[in-house]
Amino acid sequence: MQKIIYLFLLHTLWGFSQETKVSVDSISQEKTINYYSEDTDLVGRYEIYYANGLLKEKGQTAYEFGCGMKSGTFEFFTKNGKLLKTEVYNNWLKNLGDGCHSTIHDITVNEYHENGKLKAEKKYQSSYEAGEKNKVGVWRDFDTYGYVNNTTSYPWTYPHKELPNNIIKAEKALVTLFEKLKNSEPRIRYESVAPSFEKELLVTLNLQNSWQYPFQELSKKIRILSSKDSLIRTFAWDEREGGSRHNMKSYIQYKNNHILQIENLRDNEEENGFRNATIDEIVAFDNGYFILGWGSFGSGAMHLIITYYKFINGILKPWPIFENNKTEYGIEISRGDKFNLKIDPELQQITFNETLYNEDMGYYYQTGKLTTLAFIDRLNIFVKKEEK
Repeated sequence: MQKIIYLFLLHTLWGFSQETKVSVDSISQEKTINYYSEDTDLVGRYEIYYANGLLKEKGQTAYEFGCGMKSGTFEFFTKNGKLLKTEVYNNWLKNLGDGCHSTIHDITVNEYHENGKLKAEKKYQSSYEAGEKNKVGVWRDFDTYGYVNNTTSYPWTYPHKELPNNIIKAEKALVTLFEKLKNSEPRIRYESVAPSFEKELLVTLNLQNSWQYPFQELSKKIRILSSKDSLIRTFAWDEREGGSRHNMKSYIQYKNNHILQIENLRDNEEENGFRNATIDEIVAFDNGYFILGWGSFGSGAMHLIITYYKFINGILKPWPIFENNKTEYGIEISRGDKFNLKIDPELQQITFNETLYNEDMGYYYQTGKLTTLAFIDRLNIFVKKEEK
């Protein structure tokens, strides 16, 4: 039979009494020390030690709103003294006048790799009465470098207003991560840092208070644009795959019935479209938007892609506004060439430098002429205007 040995110590300091109770498990030889205050064994600190004398876990209970409950940070360690995980209890009431039995517990659990890097971040909610933990909020898994591998979102069991500084902290983390992206060597950038930045950005853009947030610091690192009517916003950046190769990423953020929507522009690529482009301009036209982006695959060539988007039942979708049922129009030029493109909503036309490809020389050149795409009302599409 397992036996516990108890030792009791009573301390008096400055008129305040504290009772220390020490128990030793006769089988595992683990030692538990409880530091009870206020002459009660309902609240206080505790520590548990392995048989080898190293700390196994520690935490505390406290009076909050009139009841004793877990509060603050709990730490758990391996037998060789490395931090295994932490649990942080943040307790709150939905209404200030509620009693302590209505307490809601927000619990953040951080788990760690052997090398000390963050392994997982999990969030739970429970209540004083129910006790059962429910998965809530954003869950993240991290690789051994400490960068995000996977992100999952769960609904809040007991919703509460987001703290106003959460978006500020998120932006600071994104700026730091993007600096790492720029400065890391290509393999680490491609495998860990770039995916981590992209996932963290998506988590941030899904926060409700991100919609009105200007992202002033992040906009110094990546390209952030808003439409003139403020109904859509784009986020774009270049991951740089190394050498002259580029890997552009672009997302649209908008609201549908007060619910934030985040769309990956590359999910809407046409089969033979120019997929790599960072957004450079947004032009409103006929209840929709032309979104212009520049990109490059290397080899001295660049491309411009014009894609048209329109709200359909509240959802922003690519819309076929070019010939042959195309939602996008692509133009290729030689890198370094000056290129002029203009979308004129009043004249309902798009003009740009005519560019041809020299197969013998292997590069694009400008003819000195302009190409015009004119909008045909009866067809609701832009058609190349023939030169007279």
